[in-house]
Amino acid sequence: MKRFLVASLIWLCFEIPATVQAQNPAVDFDTIKLTKTDPQTEFYTFADSLLQNARIQSSAPVQMKEAQFKPGGDIVRGAITIITGIGIGNSQPVDWYLPAGIRTNNPRLDWITDWYCPGYIEKERTRVTNSDGSKSVETEYYNVFSWERGALGYIIEQGDTIGWHYVSMFPRSDSGFISMREIAYKEQSWLKPAKQPEFALWGQFTGIDSYLIYNADENQVYIFRQHEFVAIYHDSKPPQMVLFKRKKPYVQPYLLVSRELSVQERADIIRLALLSKHMKLMITGN
Repeated sequence: MKRFLVASLIWLCFEIPATVQAQNPAVDFDTIKLTKTDPQTEFYTFADSLLQNARIQSSAPVQMKEAQFKPGGDIVRGAITIITGIGIGNSQPVDWYLPAGIRTNNPRLDWITDWYCPGYIEKERTRVTNSDGSKSVETEYYNVFSWERGALGYIIEQGDTIGWHYVSMFPRSDSGFISMREIAYKEQSWLKPAKQPEFALWGQFTGIDSYLIYNADENQVYIFRQHEFVAIYHDSKPPQMVLFKRKKPYVQPYLLVSRELSVQERADIIRLALLSKHMKLMITGN
């Protein structure tokens, strides 16, 4: 919690620069193929000098402060639900802690990637009919993460914090990404709303400005280091059933990395790409 408060002070002292000078997008890339033997897991194998495999690991969200619903009024709400069958919601604000990490074949390069996000717990009651014909009320709880209100994540390696990123949910309209979005969205109009949720991560990594912009239309993450365009992560596409056609094959993810990067920087980009994949899973669910 203390670390979260410190980060909040950082937010007050810094703001995204109005414009950034992005490098010419004509970058000479190497291709790193990331293979998932099981589309349902987040374990990747690839061929690189420092890393050969990595797994995205996450745990259940933790409430920073316990959410408690007032019992007073619940009896009344329950009675109304039984009579009408209409679900009645109630919510309680919560600061969420989302523990996660990236485990690799080299334990020295493992990351802890902790995230903090505001949100709430939604409680909903619905009327159900029991097998004997009687009526009762079922209560369900839903964890809701308000990414649009701002979230903060840390990258920890061997006990040291080596990076942090804030979340922006509207990179197309955020003036802080004005030059980089010309690369991330090319000739697309960023005034046109995205078909699916998008996000950007901005902050610092190893003391250098760091930006990751997710383009939902292309299913790609554009990675910038010190405002320099250095990589593109193209996410996997799960197989889909097409009407009157055979099932589309599973498309493996891959990473395009600037050839000007060092061996260590390539390993950093691989893990940053998987960090963006983890955020995509949390924000969009896929």
